[in-house]
Amino acid sequence: MHTHPNTRPPPSARPPRPAVAHFRRLMGTPAYGGQLWGEISAMTVLSRIGSALPRLLRRTDLHHRLIHGSDYPIPAINPLINTWQILAADLIDREDRAPLAELWDESPLLFEFVLKRCLRLGDDRQARFPASVFQPPAHLFPGLKR
Repeated sequence: MHTHPNTRPPPSARPPRPAVAHFRRLMGTPAYGGQLWGEISAMTVLSRIGSALPRLLRRTDLHHRLIHGSDYPIPAINPLINTWQILAADLIDREDRAPLAELWDESPLLFEFVLKRCLRLGDDRQARFPASVFQPPAHLFPGLKR
């Protein structure tokens, strides 16, 4: 079967858009302002530290709508979250890498939390996740005792 060269391929033949592209589009839709939140559980996995994580750190306008989440047990799988790669991407300070690696040996879950608190974009100390990401508003989790 021959297809006209100006005909768009069917949706099933188009390459899928990365999930992060859909996330950015939805988070940029004003109608979802008080209803849509993002969580950062998978942002430190190797496949995201090169593009998705730096973009999200730059988007300080979205930080108030982000919450911390864990992908545990993924952080316990050393090759998936690598402090050397995160350092090479200039997302943590050099002096934080060794203590983070030691913390991973003791508690991968605590390591993941501390790592996300240490993240920053290059020398820009403002481009980091604020404390509010790790302390979401009470109305998001009404059953959670504080």
